[in-house]
Amino acid sequence: MEITVKQRLAGAIVLIALGVIFIPMLLDGAGMREKDRLEMRLPPKPRYDFPRQIEVEPLPEPVKEEVVATESEPIKEEPRPEKEPKPVKPPVQEKPRASTKPVKVEPEPAPTKSPGLTTYVIQVGSFGDRSNALALRDKLRKAGFTAYIESTRAGGKAMTRVKVGPVLKQKEAESLLQRLNKKMKLEGQIVKE
Repeated sequence: MEITVKQRLAGAIVLIALGVIFIPMLLDGAGMREKDRLEMRLPPKPRYDFPRQIEVEPLPEPVKEEVVATESEPIKEEPRPEKEPKPVKPPVQEKPRASTKPVKVEPEPAPTKSPGLTTYVIQVGSFGDRSNALALRDKLRKAGFTAYIESTRAGGKAMTRVKVGPVLKQKEAESLLQRLNKKMKLEGQIVKE
């Protein structure tokens, strides 16, 4: 016999042996038992008996209250107007016109002091020109400080002072002065008010 025929016969025998071993395992009927086990058993559909009409008891009749007349002043009815009032039209507001006249700016009032309460402020500058004082005040406000201006007269001359504060304790004023010096490079003086 030739070698190829021998190899084919050996291969066929191996395949038949494998079929004999594994086919009964696969076809032993175990799959049918699994199907029976997984089958769901549902209870019968419930039966609901609802009445077709609901009986409603009639509402009791309302109790009529009797009005008892007492000796007192009669109730006066306000006369009703014969005609309805005409709707009032809102007044027409005129648009403001731009003026070329200079506007006088009122000086900003200094913070009010309570009697018997001592506060401290930092005076950072005193200016003869009010616009310079306003510019410094705005610069301090943008930097996060509570700044205001105060108008005064010194030696017969109008002066505008720029102050930061107030604070209640002198130690707070000292730390505020240090922050001003560090952040804004400004030297000021602590003033007791």
